[in-house]
Amino acid sequence: MLAAVADCIASAARRSIDMVARYVGEEFAVVLPDTASNAAVHIAEKIRRVVETLHVKRLPPDHGGVTGSTGVATCRPADGGTPPELVAAADAQLYAAKAAGRNQVKSAEWMQAQAPTDKANDHANHANRADPAKRRT
Repeated sequence: MLAAVADCIASAARRSIDMVARYVGEEFAVVLPDTASNAAVHIAEKIRRVVETLHVKRLPPDHGGVTGSTGVATCRPADGGTPPELVAAADAQLYAAKAAGRNQVKSAEWMQAQAPTDKANDHANHANRADPAKRRT
């Protein structure tokens, strides 16, 4: 069954730069470089619909068929962001899709955590200069 799902995913992620990989257990990751958020959601929805049409003979009759929940996270590469943070953002959307009833696509534009403001850094530095015991050596 996983091979059939992988084929469905690969049929939607067709460019030479797209990558489909088994991620964990029954989950897959799809990397779509240079893809806008709306296009990534469109591809995810296409994958979900194709997976939903699978007819797997080994499933019990009362199972209801194969479905796909998809989490999408998109970003523009920037200084300080890491691939694991982007994967975590997509994973959070996957679990949001599962929590909302499964067999759906959830997406969010990934925003990197902002560095502390200059004012906060200035305040901390000022406090450390004022108290020699708080200075870092």
